[in-house]
Order: sequence, then structure tokens, then C-alpha cells
Amino acid sequence: MSDKKQSLRWRLGEILIQNGWITWENLEKGLAMQREMEKRAKNFTSTDYEMQKSPVQILNLGEILVRHGWMNWEQLQVSLEIQKKTGQILGEICIAEGFVLPKDMYRALAIQANMAFIDFKKVQVGEDVLGLVPKKFAYDHRMMPVIKKNKSMLIAISNPRDILCESELQKMIPDTKIHTGIAAPEDIDHALKNYYGGI
Repeated sequence: MSDKKQSLRWRLGEILIQNGWITWENLEKGLAMQREMEKRAKNFTSTDYEMQKSPVQILNLGEILVRHGWMNWEQLQVSLEIQKKTGQILGEICIAEGFVLPKDMYRALAIQANMAFIDFKKVQVGEDVLGLVPKKFAYDHRMMPVIKKNKSMLIAISNPRDILCESELQKMIPDTKIHTGIAAPEDIDHALKNYYGGI
């Protein structure tokens, strides 16, 4: 980072501190997290789907979680330290440590990937879509069709990287544009059993 940018960053921090909006300790934590995020950005390759789709937002999962009140800065810092030592996925660490509820993590992933979050307690699955997606396909891909309108259909998946599901379904229903949203895996499992029945 250039000296000019560094200087501007510190001046902003000093303004925040002088007005009592943050403390020096919180500023240091924020800067440490920013450095960590910048370091992580260099580790992504062009094969990362989310990176190609949304190169800035992929770096902000922790920020999304904190801004929405789903975890705090201290918990994020602990999670980043664990990630540094173990190489685990940040989201998995946050859930395993009990910092974030699984459903809130998937809400954050939806925001990060510019996708809709689907809560099956609030949406009604259209009966017409069940006949378009075979039961085996839905279970194999852990996906759930949600609703079809005109020539577009919304499906729920739990992994934003799972572009294979979308492309295969598009081949099965070529005259319908497939759109993906994110739902928590347990919610998809429940919806599959509720609408398709058990395997």
C-alpha cells in the first residue's frame, strides 16, 4: 500500500478516535483485520467461482457477519487466527466455535455471493416445480426447486460454488432460466423430505 493511502487511513482513524467513536485498540484490531483480508486476497486463484463473480465481496465474509450483528470483531479475530494455523474455511470455524448460528452463516454467504437467501419457513414451494425436477436429482445435488414464474425458476442450494447443479438442471429444462439462491443445508434436507418424501 502506498504511503499516501496509509497516511489517509491513519488520519481517518485519528478523526474517529478524537470524536470518541472508536478506541485505539479497536482501530488496531480493524487495521489488523484489513491486513489479513488483503493477505488472503492474494491467495485466491481465477478458478474460484465467487472470486470471478464478485472479486471484492468474497473478501468480506467476516465483515458481513460483524456488520449484521451475527458475530463480533473479537470472535472474528479469533476465527482468523485459527484459520491461519489450520487452513480451515472461515465459515466452518465460526460455526464450530459457536460464534455464528449456521443459518446466519448462510445468510452471510448469500449476501457475499449476491444471491437470494431462501428461508423455507417464509416461502411456499410451488407444486408445479416438483414435477420439473426429478426426486433423485434433487437429493443427489442437495437442492430444492422453489418457484417457477414465466420462463424462470428459482432453486435453493447450500453451496454457492455448486455451479454444476445449475448447469445440469439448465440442460434438463432448456426453455427455463435457472436462478440459484442459498438456503441452510438442514433447511434443504427438511424441504426435500417434506415435499418429495424420503429416499
